[in-house]
Amino acid sequence: MPSPSKPLLYNPPDSAASSTLATGLQHLKEPHTQTFLKAVFGGIELGASGLAALLLAKGLGDGVKEQVPMLERVLQGIIFPFGLVVVYLTGCELFMDMKAGSLDVTSSTDAITGYPMWYSITMLAHITNPQKHGRLTPRLLLSHLLGPLTCWIGNLVGALFVAYVFSIATGTLVEEPYASGIAEMVKTDLVEPAWMTVFVRAIGCGWSVGRDVFGRAFGLWLPFFISTTAKWPHTVEYMYIGTLGLYEDLRPEGYSLSMFVWKTMLPITLGNVVGGSVLMGGYLWLVYLWKSEKKSWYESMNGGGEDRHEDDDEDED
Repeated sequence: MPSPSKPLLYNPPDSAASSTLATGLQHLKEPHTQTFLKAVFGGIELGASGLAALLLAKGLGDGVKEQVPMLERVLQGIIFPFGLVVVYLTGCELFMDMKAGSLDVTSSTDAITGYPMWYSITMLAHITNPQKHGRLTPRLLLSHLLGPLTCWIGNLVGALFVAYVFSIATGTLVEEPYASGIAEMVKTDLVEPAWMTVFVRAIGCGWSVGRDVFGRAFGLWLPFFISTTAKWPHTVEYMYIGTLGLYEDLRPEGYSLSMFVWKTMLPITLGNVVGGSVLMGGYLWLVYLWKSEKKSWYESMNGGGEDRHEDDDEDED
């Protein structure tokens, strides 16, 4: 059993839940201009790792692809998450996952999550314990909506920049075998599956990457490796890949701007939100925060006094 004086290499789930709530409350106070700038650079950095992952995975020979069909996805899963580590180290923002901070294994206060999880927990805190966190007023509700929207738009701007400036204008991905490989990927991931299939896959990503609140460097990498290899789409990842598919030389048959909006961004964003807010945010709230928030609310209603019956009920649980 590790010594209490030594820091753990992971963030225990109860501590992660508290950190997530604190981070969400902090983000509600952040100026939207700051959020937007951090999100633009977050989109750029994640797009750059996506570019590197595509170059490595789509550059495989046909013989290798036929013998090991999953090798492409595995290589993408290995390379793509490194962009997330860079985002974390530079303090940028992503709609799904991350917060500004340092990759410090001695700290147990970092909450490596994302806006869906942050704000689902903070909204529950405002609703169930308004005496401590404040009432959920219309103005506060608007802040819960504008923060994620600002980050989402900033990420899109950054992803568009990398897609057209570094990937297409430079000719990096418009030559073979990359062009046909990307067109095939967009076709199999976005054109052929039904809307609901894309949505359900995105739920898996939102749930999977939400689990990195429990880890550090390896915890950053592993959930995204799983989601990438399993074809569970990440919002910012497919901002970049979906944008590439709109370019003439990389566009598969049937893919268009309307499909980018309706069948790429909409189901992936909604699925990530459901996975991150309901499956992970709701879980952390119910299991680790609900009792403490309920007790804090009761004490505030009784002037800080404790109720023996409430304590007895909790002991029995």
